[in-house]
Amino acid sequence: MDRIFKSINFRVNKIKNYIFFKILKLKYVKLVNHNRVNIKFLITNDITDYRAKSFSTKEPKTLNWIEKFEKDKCFWDIGSNVGVYTIYAKLLNKSLNVISFEPSFKNLNILYENLKLNNLNNSITIFPLPLSNNKSIGNFVLGDDVDGGANSMLNLLDNFNQTKYINSFRSTTLSVNNLINEFNFPKPDYIKIDVDGNEMNILNGICNHYNSIKEILIEIDDFQNNIDKVENFMRDKNFLLSDIENFGKENKTANTLFKRQ
Repeated sequence: MDRIFKSINFRVNKIKNYIFFKILKLKYVKLVNHNRVNIKFLITNDITDYRAKSFSTKEPKTLNWIEKFEKDKCFWDIGSNVGVYTIYAKLLNKSLNVISFEPSFKNLNILYENLKLNNLNNSITIFPLPLSNNKSIGNFVLGDDVDGGANSMLNLLDNFNQTKYINSFRSTTLSVNNLINEFNFPKPDYIKIDVDGNEMNILNGICNHYNSIKEILIEIDDFQNNIDKVENFMRDKNFLLSDIENFGKENKTANTLFKRQ
């Protein structure tokens, strides 16, 4: 009986979302309260609605990590999507210097609107280009071509198949090292990396700046097959694995927290 009810409820919600967002094209603001912090999110479809609804439950360890940031430090949110953790970090810690990296133009628009709703559009820096291991030109592929979508990736292959990936565009890429040395970006104390497959390129692009970083939170897809590679790389940089938070389908994705020793 419970299974039947869930199935009916799922279909009702799909129909409701289609009417609200596809036909009526409704937009509204949802207020989320977490840890006595009020956050406003612009809702434009079922995905942005989900991101707001699941704020407190999807990645609780990520929230707990952000809550422990020291004052007067710098946080780089690489792959910030619509700004869920970018905004929470700044509202919670006013002295924190926050830089939000998001190259998907679909998410960039909602990110800006969310910053504006929370009066943070002049307090947080947005960087709209993908990061990699060096200064180059790559193909940025939109995974879910909708507001709040995920699974976008940067492809640096010379034989990139543009016919296969029709939702893609050519983009300049820069590294963490480029931004710090050539553009005078503040060195990060805390970094969150959620880039759906490009994390090793970004980690390589940090170059000799690891000594100034305290902690790095890395989302790893296909966790069981990729964790050893990431952990060995980070160990060589004097960072040890401190915590793991599994989520996603069958817990195949995980956030991994590395702390400098």
